[in-house]
Amino acid sequence: MADRSTPMALPLLLALLAAGCVRDEPRGRDLLERAIEASGEPVADVAEPPSQDENIVTLQTEDGLYTATAGDDLPLPPGFPGDIRLPADARVQASTTRGTAISLSLHSPRSADPVFEGFRAAQRQAGWREAEVIEQAPVRSLGLRKDARLLEATFTSEPDGGTAVSLTLRPASG
Repeated sequence: MADRSTPMALPLLLALLAAGCVRDEPRGRDLLERAIEASGEPVADVAEPPSQDENIVTLQTEDGLYTATAGDDLPLPPGFPGDIRLPADARVQASTTRGTAISLSLHSPRSADPVFEGFRAAQRQAGWREAEVIEQAPVRSLGLRKDARLLEATFTSEPDGGTAVSLTLRPASG
């Protein structure tokens, strides 16, 4: 059986590094390069060079192509579904894709309560059904289902009064 710890740990490591890449670019690039080297995975070519404030890592893994992008106010990744309503004031700081799974890290300048409630209402209007809700300040989590997809959203209050939003969209299992 193949050791899957590296491919599973790499997305988590890159997501954690994304905030560092945005706030401290030279340090962030160095950390990303070390994470890639540690993975032992081959790096795939990027179709378009990233903009000055954007870091892109693409790896070919046994589970398919993995792409991680970090920066400030990034565009949504290709193929991001139109039936997921994002807060209008949220800015994408990182995104990852692996096969059909997509993860986003966003930041909203508003406090967590209105961001969470607005997101929750918008998804209901778009036809998503709530599967799970956890509200334990400073973190709120929401699990939603639609068709054969699962959308997991986490909202974390930040010290500056803003909100960190993490979204993961993946095929629903079972």
